Amino acid sequence: MDAPAQQAAQTLELTGRIRVIAQDCSSIHTSRAVQAKLAEWEAQGLYIFYLAKYCSQMNPIESEWKRLKEDEIAGRMFERTP
Repeated sequence: MDAPAQQAAQTLELTGRIRVIAQDCSSIHTSRAVQAKLAEWEAQGLYIFYLAKYCSQMNPIESEWKRLKEDEIAGRMFERTP
């Protein structure tokens, strides 16, 4: 993220616009190393926006996958391919 931060600094200097990057909440995006750099990046005009954690109850396909796993393919054995 240091390279995009440097680009954001140039954009901020030339145009006054900031850069925002949206990321999920995976551990690599929320690590201590990233958290330690956030203030530095923000000073360069790069802001990290974290998406909300995934909510499977809001996604209709998840209930269908659950049904398939529990009813249709539960306990079935599949041949292993090399």
